[in-house]
Amino acid sequence: MSKRGKSKKSRMQSTILDQQKVNEFMVLIKSKSFFSLSQDSLNWDKKDLGNGTILHQSIMDGVSENFEVISSSDHRIYSAHEPIQRQEFVFNNQRKIFLDCLDKFLDLIGKTK
Repeated sequence: MSKRGKSKKSRMQSTILDQQKVNEFMVLIKSKSFFSLSQDSLNWDKKDLGNGTILHQSIMDGVSENFEVISSSDHRIYSAHEPIQRQEFVFNNQRKIFLDCLDKFLDLIGKTK
């Protein structure tokens, strides 16, 4: 929503991609089990300090990375709030897979985070 209470319009951009690179990307995300990631794990923000104490990280004004993949056999939408900072706070293999796949996708389309 905008400040005036009106809905913002979504923007769509089309890009022609090399079919071989797209196929390689799809093989990569399938090999990393992208389609079976746990949405809850992507936003894990607790660190066990090992002494009975759990440290919780809260980022109030961060950015969420949304990643949607549609293939002929599956469709997934994942959203991770501040995945890089949370990954630095507490390592999570699910989030690592998400970030690896997102980086490869951005590379595929010629963009960076």
